[in-house]
Amino acid sequence: MSSLNALDKVIIRLLKVTIIVSTFLILVNGMSKRQTLDRFGFSGQLG
Repeated sequence: MSSLNALDKVIIRLLKVTIIVSTFLILVNGMSKRQTLDRFGFSGQLG
């Protein structure tokens, strides 16, 4: 049982890391898209 517990902890830690990284990447992508939209002047049409 102890080995199973350790494995569960590792899996949970990996899940947390992947969630944090994915949210961070989504935020960065959204910011870069917003900047490019502003650069091309599409923000007024979309807004």
